[in-house]
Formats: sequence, structure tokens, C-alpha cells
Amino acid sequence: IETLDLTYTRVRDLAPLAKLTRLKRLYFPYATLVRDVTPLAGLYDLELLDLERTHVADLAPLAGLKKLETLNVKNTPVSDLTPIAGLKSLQTLGIRGAQVDERSARQVAPSLPGCKIDADYGLP
Repeated sequence: IETLDLTYTRVRDLAPLAKLTRLKRLYFPYATLVRDVTPLAGLYDLELLDLERTHVADLAPLAGLKKLETLNVKNTPVSDLTPIAGLKSLQTLGIRGAQVDERSARQVAPSLPGCKIDADYGLP
């Protein structure tokens, strides 16, 4: 399986997904019971991750996903982007409506060269 779409599901535990090591695209926006993405930490081939409108707040488990190109955390409680500052392959980051303040986003933006950041405020 390379693509899995769990949009609008009632999934709560992502642990079974840890075995899907060839997964490239994972969608679970509006899966409002999801809070912890730790089980995704070993999905090193993941290129797209959509967490919009989930309750995920901590991006630290994603720090090792070096192939991640698109990350959507719009309308989530995410407030700290520093865990993903080392993801140099990131091309699109959606943070509109998240709890990330402008100052924090501006601090991380230079470490993500070539990444388009979709925010509630203008970023270079």
C-alpha cells in the first residue's frame, strides 16, 4: 500500500499503520480522534501527510521523515514547528488555522528552503 485515505474516519490509534513501511501518502483529515502520530515515526518513505482538523499537537515524531514533501496541519493544536525544521525535502506546509504564531513560523521558515508555507499571515 502506497496511499491510505482515512478522511472522516473515527480512527484513534495509528499503531497498526507502523507496519505500512512503504506508505507514501497518508490522509486522515477530520479524523478528530487522532492525537498521537508517534506510530508514524518509522514510515521513512512517507511523502505526504494530511493531519488537518485532527487533535495532533506534537510533530516531534515526524522529525525523521526525511522524504516528507507535503505536511498539512491546518486547524490543529500544533504550535511548535521546530521538530520539523530539519525536513529539507518539505515543499508545502499548511499551518493556516493552527496554533503556530507568526514569530515561531518565521524562525523555522529559513530552515525549510523552497518550502511554501500556507499560513494566516504572509511569509516569504
